[in-house]
Amino acid sequence: MDRKLKRVLLIVGIVILFLIGARNILFSGAYFLARFIASNQYKQDPSQDLKDQVYYKFKDSFRINSKDSKSIKFKLAFAYGPNQPKLEKELTERTTQIRSIVNLIVASKISEEFQSIPSQIDLKEEIQATTNHILSDGQISAVLISDIEIR
Repeated sequence: MDRKLKRVLLIVGIVILFLIGARNILFSGAYFLARFIASNQYKQDPSQDLKDQVYYKFKDSFRINSKDSKSIKFKLAFAYGPNQPKLEKELTERTTQIRSIVNLIVASKISEEFQSIPSQIDLKEEIQATTNHILSDGQISAVLISDIEIR
């Protein structure tokens, strides 16, 4: 009887170890698959022809304190379609107003929202939508944020 019990326990133990190993292999495979899909999701769409865009770059960097009192410094630029001199003039004339809007948006965020790709995309979309709302001579097609420093 003891011998049969030992064999049954040994077989059950081997099956449990096998299942644990299989689970770990599946979870690690799922992790790498999810990481691969996520990295490809945020690559730029190659169909968008960036060569045909005109860029309005803010001369000075933005330096704003976030909601959690961290200092955030970054550069900002807007992209828009070519041959829109009225829009370029409006962007130049409304630079102070646009900077104020961006300051309000960024000040309402916490610093962690600048460290993940989805949060940065949400921030860009919020800045773009708010800026387009106040513009009357055209629309910007993209917001570009670069050189982000968080202190």
